[in-house]
Amino acid sequence: MASINVRLMQNGVPLSDSGLMKYFRLQILDNNKVVFDKRGWNQINLSNFCFRMNQGLTDVPNEESGEVKHNYVIQAIFDLNMWPEARTVNSQTEGCAWLMKMFTSETVALIKDTDKEDREKALKVSWETNEAGRAEKATDSRKRFML
Repeated sequence: MASINVRLMQNGVPLSDSGLMKYFRLQILDNNKVVFDKRGWNQINLSNFCFRMNQGLTDVPNEESGEVKHNYVIQAIFDLNMWPEARTVNSQTEGCAWLMKMFTSETVALIKDTDKEDREKALKVSWETNEAGRAEKATDSRKRFML
């Protein structure tokens, strides 16, 4: 069991302290399936979420229960219909950050999800493998454009 508080901050100050109200949603995914979804303004509290343990589970479905290891992702997403300026970094979004507090009596490991960055790196490596010298050409092109 865990309780989670996610708050939107700007330059280290809670957004609500500056009088701004921004709408977002908090989702918890387990193996890419949404198991929790809540929406709110500036801050969302989740007071008792049961994270299932991975002890004794494998990466393939268990014959008895069909259960596999749990891979939880906690994500906060801006509602771009309510705050379209959040699509890019600008004066309204500069310095925005999420502050997440988790309270639990169990041991929980929180790590940054790097799946997106890992896929982008793998894609760039495959481009370079298929077309040797591509990265160098791109760097040269970028330099010419910046001049």
